[in-house]
Amino acid sequence: MLVRLSIALASLMIAAPAPAQVSPPNSAGVAMGHLHFHVRDVAANRAFWVALGARPARPFGHAEVLSFDGL
Repeated sequence: MLVRLSIALASLMIAAPAPAQVSPPNSAGVAMGHLHFHVRDVAANRAFWVALGARPARPFGHAEVLSFDGL
């Protein structure tokens, strides 16, 4: 009985939507969550994203956060 109840509850949790969903797309059709990078050369990685148009965002602990306008 307990096993059946556990399976039933687990199946309900699988069907439920995740609490953190990707935001709706912007006017260009772009929607994205976030990425985490573990890199050897932080300065080169930062320069790459800044060259693509990323701007510094609010700091998050010891991590540097970059974001793109409109995303």
